[in-house]
Amino acid sequence: MQELPLDSCAKDKNAGVHGVGFDQDSDVRQVAGRNYDPQNDQKDMRRLGKKQELKRRFRFFSIVGFVVVLGLTWEFSLTTLVFSLSNGGTAGSIWLVLVVCFGMFFVMLSMAECASMAPTSGGQYHWVSEFAPAHLQRPLSYAVGWLCALGWQCSMPTVAYVGAQQVLALIAVCDSSYVIQGWHGALMTMAFALASISFNTFAIGKLPILEGLAVALHVFGFVAFMVIMWVMGPRANAEVTFTNFRDDNDWGNLGLATLVGIVGPATTYLGADSAVHLAEELKDASCVLPRAMFSAAIINYITGFVTTVTFMFNLDNLEDILVSSTGQPWVAVMYNITGSKAATIVLVIIMTVMYFFCGVNQVTTSSRQVFAFARDKGLPFHRFLSKVRPDSGVPANSVYVTLVFTCLVALIIIGSVTAFNIILSVSATGLFTSYIIVISTVLAKRFRGEKFPASQFNLGKFGYVANIIGICFLAVAWLFLFFPPLPHPDPATMNWAVLVYGVVIIFALVYYLIHGRHEYDGPVEYAIAPDDDEEPEDIFASAPGLIFPDDTRDMHGDDRSVLVYKSQRFGDIELRTANPEQEADRQLFAHYLWNAGIKMAELISNEPDARWTVKGERVLELGAGGIACFRKEYARVLAIAGFHTGRLKLANFFDVAVSQGLEVEEIYEEDVNGSRREWVRERDGGREDPTARKKWLVIALLKRRQP
Repeated sequence: MQELPLDSCAKDKNAGVHGVGFDQDSDVRQVAGRNYDPQNDQKDMRRLGKKQELKRRFRFFSIVGFVVVLGLTWEFSLTTLVFSLSNGGTAGSIWLVLVVCFGMFFVMLSMAECASMAPTSGGQYHWVSEFAPAHLQRPLSYAVGWLCALGWQCSMPTVAYVGAQQVLALIAVCDSSYVIQGWHGALMTMAFALASISFNTFAIGKLPILEGLAVALHVFGFVAFMVIMWVMGPRANAEVTFTNFRDDNDWGNLGLATLVGIVGPATTYLGADSAVHLAEELKDASCVLPRAMFSAAIINYITGFVTTVTFMFNLDNLEDILVSSTGQPWVAVMYNITGSKAATIVLVIIMTVMYFFCGVNQVTTSSRQVFAFARDKGLPFHRFLSKVRPDSGVPANSVYVTLVFTCLVALIIIGSVTAFNIILSVSATGLFTSYIIVISTVLAKRFRGEKFPASQFNLGKFGYVANIIGICFLAVAWLFLFFPPLPHPDPATMNWAVLVYGVVIIFALVYYLIHGRHEYDGPVEYAIAPDDDEEPEDIFASAPGLIFPDDTRDMHGDDRSVLVYKSQRFGDIELRTANPEQEADRQLFAHYLWNAGIKMAELISNEPDARWTVKGERVLELGAGGIACFRKEYARVLAIAGFHTGRLKLANFFDVAVSQGLEVEEIYEEDVNGSRREWVRERDGGREDPTARKKWLVIALLKRRQP
């Protein structure tokens, strides 16, 4: 039987001793350096009901560098801007970037607030599970989890392919007779992914250092590109550049044509949640994460916009640029500006290295999203995908799956680049959908006047403004992600993103109905509600996975730690946890005293109530919350259970008991404060809040039915 959540708290008397804090939910020690208190992260993980498995390597500057390098806004701007010029022209491209930066800024603020309230690698699907109405928490969070997992998985082939194109462009610059073939792109994409994933697996400890080097090259490259274009490039007319809106594809409306071009900048500035999925690897995450997201966003928006304006002023002979043998229009632009093959080669190498760094970070984010969703049993083979290597603290299986997925998708390039791009479209559509759902649930919760968890980045009343602007922008951008680039498209020019998106949604829902709903409870089942933050913390309230971990150290608890259980009858019960090093032969789960067991102890020791007294009688213990008393003419089954498995399963238990010849003599529900209420098979029309439900026990007395 399950214990009653929030009925106990844990005191770690080792915390902070000799500069080291011990996370009672983990065997990973977090060294407390200057200005870092591990207990803040430990408290967050306990509230979220998660075990600390990943190592916290990142601080403020390294996580900012991570997001900046993963975004690569000025690099992606150079790579993608030219292709959207036919929809909107130079003016459309410039002003759309401003619009996208404005809208994504409010999206980022909304996400940063959520990240401070719940700093977890799960990100969006966790927030939906915690903030959505109770009856929508499971299905909505499950759908969002699938969209995020596939969205970030599809982002890896995208980055690897763009990086591979830079390598092929480099070859074309060096050898003018070289002709790019489809299979070249496929193999180079696989090689790019393999290199990124190898670093992420075997040199993960050096990742924060890599971020420093990557940021340095990112800044150096930005300055080099801008200076070259400012000093050596042609000067387009400013009025034409900023006001020349074009409809080269004959949409028949300049406004519509310009909005169709939003796809390029929208995907360039995508990734407001990128840092979120490293929350469990960031020190003091609830404080540092939102500030890092804000700082990285400002850097990305500024560098991206400056690059866009500069590049638009340097375009010349657009038709020749688009048919460049390098396959990369920006390479042709830079070659025309410099007139030097050597200088162009250096610039292409800088871009190639930056895309490698981006690929390394992309693997990190993609694999952490898969790991988190698998940990909550949202994916097939979740036990395999959620495994973490204890030596490195890396979810290696999720990393390997990312490699396999990237290589399989890359094979499509051999047959059709169009088909490859269609599959990858789920990256943008999936992530935008997750943003819309998350912010909508937060906004709805604000309007309902419900309490949010405490956070260190609270938007307050401005949250209404940020949420509404973010949703409005996302809705428009999301719609145009499904538009074809040309009016009246044929099958070759059609944007099939809507088909792929629909397939993903249908598959996720069907899988949920067939299998997922039987395993997936949603993170809210393990999280502690905001109203309960001031109550004693129960480190075992999260899940059986935390109560019965695989390693013996967590099985027993930390040496000299004390667990305090609250009991109305017995007062505070202090249990000193065992030292596994001294009791290696006593690996017993009985070291844990469950709340149902405490309630049973209270009742059977209450001698004036003869119905529950078992003193001197033969009994059979049926677990922490069950006893069968074999007394002549008064045999009884005393059953106490928590609601962690839901009311339906408990109701079925009593149905089976009755069908086997027992009858319920007494049954009621009771909470930790001793408040009683009637037992019912279904409460609130099946929409009972799972977190509130876990505060109650069902207490029943069963006897043999008289003939």
